[in-house]
Amino acid sequence: MRLIKFLAILVLGMVSSVFVCSAQYEQYCKVDGNKFVITTPSAKLYPLPESYREAVTSGKALSYGIRDFVDISEIKPKTIRNSMQLPVVRYTNVTKSPNFDAYIVDYKDKLWVLQSSDVNINTLLVEQNAAIELNKEELESAKSSSLAKLQDLYTRRSALRGELDSLVAHYAQISTDSLAYYRDLESRLPQIRDSLVRVAEREEQARVDKEYNSWYNSLPASSKAAVNAIAIDYAELDYPNSVGGCDYNFEYTNISPKTIKYLYWTGKAYNAVDDPVYCDVRNRSTLSGKDTGPVEQGESGGGYWDCVIYNYSAAYVKLSQVQIIYMDGSSLTISGDDIARIADAPSREISVDTWAIKQSVMSDRECQSKINLWSDRLSCVQNKKEYSAKWAELDSSSYDQTLSSLNELATQEKSALADVASCQKNLDAFNKFLNFEKYATATQKSAAYAGGSSASASSTTSATAPKYPL
Repeated sequence: MRLIKFLAILVLGMVSSVFVCSAQYEQYCKVDGNKFVITTPSAKLYPLPESYREAVTSGKALSYGIRDFVDISEIKPKTIRNSMQLPVVRYTNVTKSPNFDAYIVDYKDKLWVLQSSDVNINTLLVEQNAAIELNKEELESAKSSSLAKLQDLYTRRSALRGELDSLVAHYAQISTDSLAYYRDLESRLPQIRDSLVRVAEREEQARVDKEYNSWYNSLPASSKAAVNAIAIDYAELDYPNSVGGCDYNFEYTNISPKTIKYLYWTGKAYNAVDDPVYCDVRNRSTLSGKDTGPVEQGESGGGYWDCVIYNYSAAYVKLSQVQIIYMDGSSLTISGDDIARIADAPSREISVDTWAIKQSVMSDRECQSKINLWSDRLSCVQNKKEYSAKWAELDSSSYDQTLSSLNELATQEKSALADVASCQKNLDAFNKFLNFEKYATATQKSAAYAGGSSASASSTTSATAPKYPL
């Protein structure tokens, strides 16, 4: 079905081309308006053959590429003695010259062939032959112009190809390097996150140590033994319960190399305006407690003491003394001022927001997205295709513009090739019109004039359009 459709289009194209060319060349054979020539005395008129006369009188177009020609070698002429003016019906040829050299004239309502040698002034033939030559020059000029345009397009496109190849290599290298970077980064992301956390911990530890050492160095020498014994982590008096009983929470950490056996604490309860308060049950303000070890170095001790005081106004406990008994029998008593200094000691613990640190590093999903992005870009440049997304990391306008210009030139080059082929086709057809078969017999020519297909036009200049790589 496709073949039949293709053949039908081809035939229609050929028929259309025949009609166009026939009309183009027919203009040189026909005579527009009333044209006359004046014969010389004793001019010879050759009767037009019947078959040719039918083609002329009916106004039929000539067969494609065939020009009017009348072989008068075997036709008996009629001589007219006196010079006279005769109307010209058509131009023709009797010697197979590229130019017209005879007329078809109307004499006594019959068609005759009149050679140019029997005409006084041949302005009509000169003008018509000049028009033919001008038409040929125009066709050759059009072909040369089309070839020059095609050569220019080819040169520009070759230059753009070289420019594009350079850009392809440039962007391909960038894409390859970026792809390798993100693939390597993907494999190292866990280690990078852990490393950043460790760095942050070291920095935080250094900050804490610096702050603590600065505070420690500012202490009196008598207080340093106390602060090197324990760290008070928590010392709070809870809110009174329904009967006014207040629990006391005292927690500490042993920072001494010795193991704590017992720890005794002593203090007083105060209200919110810093006045001592008394226990409504025991009728005293002094409070005390005992914590039993063992508490090794670095371990925590202490705990809750239930209802150390019954008083609804009790707000806090101010420690006055802490006594430590060690497993080796030695002891240490810490006074109120040193207890306050221990309570005010900067924390030795470090606090690092691990989640935030890890979030500051590219996520696995984002890294994979980058890998896909650069992989797509590499594929685009290697296949010389435009990339639809923006190249955020670099300016790709040169690549896209060059590729767009190259595609546009390819379209123009295709059109220019078609123009060259069309010019060549018209030029070949015109050469056939000028150089009709010089050795055809009168019988063959008569058949051609009658619209037959036995006589075919041939071209002495059948050059084809040059081929350019696309």
